[in-house]
Amino acid sequence: MLYQIGLLSFQTNAFSIDRVRRNTKADFAVKPVVGGRKPREAIGPGDDGLTLSGTLLPFRLGGLTELDIAHGMLTSQIAQPVMRGDGKSLDYHVLEDIEEDHQEIEENGVGFVIGYTIKTQKVPPPSTADAAAIVGGLVSLFRVLRG
Repeated sequence: MLYQIGLLSFQTNAFSIDRVRRNTKADFAVKPVVGGRKPREAIGPGDDGLTLSGTLLPFRLGGLTELDIAHGMLTSQIAQPVMRGDGKSLDYHVLEDIEEDHQEIEENGVGFVIGYTIKTQKVPPPSTADAAAIVGGLVSLFRVLRG
């Protein structure tokens, strides 16, 4: 396993990742002053996002089902646990954006080669009150798998 986002597993075969980028920030309150640089007051961690990119060969190796699962996770807007392949937890993330680039389109409208990019954003862990939403999200993901 390269990465795991909720039920979605990125492997070295059908649904692989070619590139991972992480962007973290710190938030500051900027205070204007007369005749000098604006001091910054630290107010906590800022955005912490992951961008995972890869290439699918759906007619050779598959990967369309996993891409559909990713779209279901994006639609559900439910925080998912993220784990790196070495076992390190990257806390909870929501999927914010999925971009697909189909090339060499086959007769069914699907590209022979599909480039994809999935962008996530770190969020606080879900509360116990969100458990019902998580279960509902899992049910909707299984509906995606059934077709």
